[in-house]
Amino acid sequence: RRRSPPWPAPHCWMAGEDLEKKVWYRIYVLFVLLVVCICSLATRNLPSYLVTVPVPECEETCEAVVLKEPLCGSNLLETWPKSPTALELCKLCMERLMPPDGTTFAALSIASRARTPKAPFAVDGGDLFGADGSLVFPWPPLGFASNSSYTLAHRIPIPWVDESQDATFYNMADGVCMYHWEYGILIGYGFALFFALGAVPAGKICAWRSRVEVASLSLLIWSVATAMQAAALNFWFLLACRLAVGASQAFAMPAAISLTADYFHDRQSLAVEILSIGLHLGSGCASFSILWAEVVGWRWSTFIAGLVGVLIAPVLYGTVREPARTEFSAPCDVAIVTDEVFEKSRVARMLIFAGSAKILAAYSLAAFMPIWYSRRGLEGYTNYTYACWNALVISSGGVLSALVGSALSYHWSKVDWRAPCWIGLIGAALAVPLLCVTLLTSHFWVSMMSFFFLIIVSEGWYGPALACVQASVRPSVRGQAVSMFMVVPTLVGNLGPALVGFLDPGDAGIGVHLMWVCITANVAAAAAFTWTACEITIDPVAAGFGSKREEESRPGAASRAGYAHWALF
Repeated sequence: RRRSPPWPAPHCWMAGEDLEKKVWYRIYVLFVLLVVCICSLATRNLPSYLVTVPVPECEETCEAVVLKEPLCGSNLLETWPKSPTALELCKLCMERLMPPDGTTFAALSIASRARTPKAPFAVDGGDLFGADGSLVFPWPPLGFASNSSYTLAHRIPIPWVDESQDATFYNMADGVCMYHWEYGILIGYGFALFFALGAVPAGKICAWRSRVEVASLSLLIWSVATAMQAAALNFWFLLACRLAVGASQAFAMPAAISLTADYFHDRQSLAVEILSIGLHLGSGCASFSILWAEVVGWRWSTFIAGLVGVLIAPVLYGTVREPARTEFSAPCDVAIVTDEVFEKSRVARMLIFAGSAKILAAYSLAAFMPIWYSRRGLEGYTNYTYACWNALVISSGGVLSALVGSALSYHWSKVDWRAPCWIGLIGAALAVPLLCVTLLTSHFWVSMMSFFFLIIVSEGWYGPALACVQASVRPSVRGQAVSMFMVVPTLVGNLGPALVGFLDPGDAGIGVHLMWVCITANVAAAAAFTWTACEITIDPVAAGFGSKREEESRPGAASRAGYAHWALF
């Protein structure tokens, strides 16, 4: 018999008998946990967007320039060249470097010449050109130009923002002097390695301590570590903060899943699937950091993101009660869960392999698509347009993928237990041509539309596969199996960003590496889903399907609530 874990009495500001059974409170708990998941992915994906922030008013000057190194240290220009090249003009603009004293500029009247997108500044009512019509001087910083009539031509001035700041103020890579290969480490195993190390004791700690306390402390630590990134002056300090984020986030998801299992033990698959929607919403919210960084800089953006989590942590700790444990969250030795998932259940083992391949592709796209868009120069692309539409595409596409996957699994599983496998197989197959269109088109809107459909078809596998994993193991280890289903693919999936970062050529050619890595991952996932379907065909009872005892756990039953979300309670 299992002993009751010796966690302390739960702390909760809300009083009342049987509060955990009330519908409104269960909705509230799920909402708070959803917000925690959103914060988790938003802070995790911040660097992916903050390394793409351009210097305002330098976009046109740097449009055709490829910067393969951060603008720092020996890469800076200390003097104004006699005949600056396009690369040097871009660097001069980003550095806000003044020309030598006595430099004169010829300005043509705006009435006699239409404004060209190559001229970011206006002076005395005209555009700044040389006598031959070429751009002569791309950046006279405000307040330092000898001619006080220089003003920004494209941007609405913000009184409390110093717009004379250089690239180190706006862009994280320039601010900490981070090279492309270092970014691959930061976004990949700089997070995943300590995430994996933290996941080892996370299950045991969540089993023997209050899960509300574990989740609250985890949220507080990664939020403080995110806020501390604002003080980074070099890559190693930033990496240390990133390691702290990874280690602390390893405790959050097992605690959230265990709480979900006890609050919604009758609809656990749906509740976990709703939490997974928070991952898409968090990735979408991180896209807005580009807009924040253009106003307040990347350091304030990370500090604000961390501060939000610090404010949410006491709300989670003080308003969510520690529920009584059920058989789905009862303490269980890790060796028993590992043996059940990787030795006894071939279905669970193959689904974890398939999930690892799918998440590898998803993490690679999440880490490097913002960089690819910023380098590719698609027709119709602007920084502001991308930030807004990317947030909408990722958030709405992720929600729709969960709804479509659940609805399809609900109807299909009535006639075929292998429906989750076929959904994953079809999604992986359709992802390949959509990915090619996304990365090969020259039009921004075509690329974003293809990316939207890519998310819908490619991410619909998660909920059905999760229900299939639960059905293929014993009820006593289902909660721990779900945690393992999330932790192991996360560790394997971060191999993708690390590999792409190592191969990054520093230009739009990164799209080639993204393409072959993601296509290979989807092909491997398709093979794993097919193999899983064959296993279920050979022995459906051993896989958890077909027996009376497990009838309630078949994917059709688990996903039925996903089709009708109101049935959760």
